[in-house]
Amino acid sequence: MRQKNRINKAFYIMTVPMAILFFCFHTFPFLQGVFYSFTDWKGYGTVSYTGQRVKSFGGMRAECEDQM
Repeated sequence: MRQKNRINKAFYIMTVPMAILFFCFHTFPFLQGVFYSFTDWKGYGTVSYTGQRVKSFGGMRAECEDQM
């Protein structure tokens, strides 16, 4: 019976850190990207939520030309 408890502890000792690292470096950045895709945030200042508003490529080109 003691051998079975050691196997279970070893399993958790190996898988819990892997699950934490997976969440930190894969799942959390993915969810952040989904959130940022619905905002009009430039990386500083306040975040304005845009929802599912879609900009045309022509509009984005005009914005880029205005910044130059």
